[in-house]
Amino acid sequence: MAKAEIAPDGESLGDGGDGALAHVVLPADRSAPTSARTLLGLCLGALLEARVLTDAQLLISELVTNSLLHGGLGERDSIVVGVRLHLETLRLEVHNRGTHGTVAHRGGDADRSHGFGLEIIATLGERWGVQRGEDTCVWVELARA
Repeated sequence: MAKAEIAPDGESLGDGGDGALAHVVLPADRSAPTSARTLLGLCLGALLEARVLTDAQLLISELVTNSLLHGGLGERDSIVVGVRLHLETLRLEVHNRGTHGTVAHRGGDADRSHGFGLEIIATLGERWGVQRGEDTCVWVELARA
């Protein structure tokens, strides 16, 4: 089961205010992408246009899946999904403890039907990037309208 955490500043997603933030901690297992999509639907369904919500759910699923595949995570690890709701944009973040490897858009492999995650993120998102420190955060922003 996911553990929900509201940002220390006390803002919630429900107010739609600039920079409202929530974090959800998910176990690093096969259910994480589905859980992330479901949670976005529950939290943001009334705040976003249907098309934006659908895109956001696809993007968060791709980010979480990439984290599982490439983050070097073990069965006791977790993934933190962050959602930041601004007046004009939605920012999705996925954090994991992995700090190795390169996060780069390489193009997919049509013969093997994989490798399109960052291509989808680059296509649907307004901007995306990677932050590294004690963990890895891959984020994407998309327009709310």
